[in-house]
Amino acid sequence: MARAIVNLTGSLVVEEIDRLLGAYPDGHIYNTTFANPGLRRRLAAFVLSKVRNRYAVLEDNQGRPIYPNFQSASLEKRLHIEEIIKQGIELIIFENNPNKYFN
Repeated sequence: MARAIVNLTGSLVVEEIDRLLGAYPDGHIYNTTFANPGLRRRLAAFVLSKVRNRYAVLEDNQGRPIYPNFQSASLEKRLHIEEIIKQGIELIIFENNPNKYFN
């Protein structure tokens, strides 16, 4: 049977980044900056380096990985991740657009 190691926290972080950035209007500096896939991955990596990660080893009877529903994270964990995302957004925006940051 094949096994898959799944970073449960990684999926949650990507979901929260998408939700948070989706709350800003089109053309907002956050959306234009993080439309760049490299910067979006950098944001996810920043957040993952600051939170405790949970992993699962998953498989089915035929050795196929089973991906669970990631909706079970507590509100407290989601809020903690949201705060770290906001910190990462500010850091990356400043590093990549220092003049726009202060306008």
